[in-house]
Amino acid sequence: MIIAPPNLGRRVLRVARPLMIGLDVAWLQEQLGVSLADGKFGPLTASAVVAWQIEQGILGDGIVGPATWRKLGVGAPLAPAVFIPPTSTSGLVSLIERALRAVKAFDPAGWAAILAPDMQRMGIITAARIAVFLSNVTHETGGLTRLVENLTYTTPGKLMETWPSRFPDLASEKPFLRNPQALAEKVYFGRMGNVNPGDGWKFRGRALYQTTGSNNYTALGKKTGDSIEAMTNATSVLEQRPGAVRSAVIFWDSMGGNALADAGNSREARRRGNGGYIGLDDVLAREATIRRASA
Repeated sequence: MIIAPPNLGRRVLRVARPLMIGLDVAWLQEQLGVSLADGKFGPLTASAVVAWQIEQGILGDGIVGPATWRKLGVGAPLAPAVFIPPTSTSGLVSLIERALRAVKAFDPAGWAAILAPDMQRMGIITAARIAVFLSNVTHETGGLTRLVENLTYTTPGKLMETWPSRFPDLASEKPFLRNPQALAEKVYFGRMGNVNPGDGWKFRGRALYQTTGSNNYTALGKKTGDSIEAMTNATSVLEQRPGAVRSAVIFWDSMGGNALADAGNSREARRRGNGGYIGLDDVLAREATIRRASA
């Protein structure tokens, strides 16, 4: 058992560089049941804080400030106010909104309010995790402007650039320009569980991470409880903001996104999220912009 140190509650604890270290961190870790109470406030501790904060009905931002100390039974801490998140939009919502504004995403305030609760639940709360996650989903959705894959190509050469193995020359592209349904069948039929005519179009990319293919829709439905019909009809839940966000954080968790972001492996995060490296340069540029905005 770790005895509460004299300075308990006098610091605001958060993920920082260098890592915040001390007996107050170790005491906190023991209270929250962190497996290794090493006295270092890293991403695992922050995730445990978020889960506990949400259970207590307070803002789940992973930051141990005055309100969190009080909930822990530590009275009247002398934490410097400069560390307290802004109260206008507060905590994680504010961080996400600032990141989205930096990359010129659509409706940053509206999206931030919807993204924050699900990002909290999945522990996407550190600067690195936020940057890698948001850089990918804003790339996939054209800055949060579309929640269903745009398969209407009009410029010769673009299909060759996107799917070089399927479109080796301009002549092979021609039947599929301005023909999104035919294109969906061409590039997606016979893959990812798409075995019936029309599956390529039915299971085209939707939501923030562009969930694609019958197998992926089926796996997602098992976690969300949504039927295939609900995910693929004209009012698809994946084309509405709450469902689009929920599907994205579930996918991020399934691909080990937090661990990749913690390790600084943005390239592998792109590969797992995209199935390749299409758009990697834009994603990395967005990530750098978000990191600068969050500094």
